[in-house]
Amino acid sequence: ILLNLILYRSYFARIRIWILFSVAMILFITNQGMEGEYLTLPVMRYYLDDLVLLPIFLPILGWIFKMAGLTDVVEISMFQVILSVIYFSIIFEVMLPVFFQIGVADPMDVLMYILGGMITLLVFRKDYIQS
Repeated sequence: ILLNLILYRSYFARIRIWILFSVAMILFITNQGMEGEYLTLPVMRYYLDDLVLLPIFLPILGWIFKMAGLTDVVEISMFQVILSVIYFSIIFEVMLPVFFQIGVADPMDVLMYILGGMITLLVFRKDYIQS
């Protein structure tokens, strides 16, 4: 019975991750396609891509770790979220705007990275995805 419960939780955890990943990808692709002429909501134009970055990136990172044999399960830790937020903040909010004059440094982007990471953590909720 315990094994069935573990497999049951793992099955629904996988579904939650695929839903989060799929919704984030659809939002990203739609937002990119509508930017410019069609999209008029500044919140979506400026912050949606930043919000969905970690829900797209972190599951891919987890699957890569699993496929490379670095872990037996697809899991996302708070450490991975914090490290990803720091990494993307440095790249997109410091290095590109300051050193390459690409984009604009915006503290709200960092908040969107944090919120996207927290959403990803909530979906993973210690339900490790075994295949």
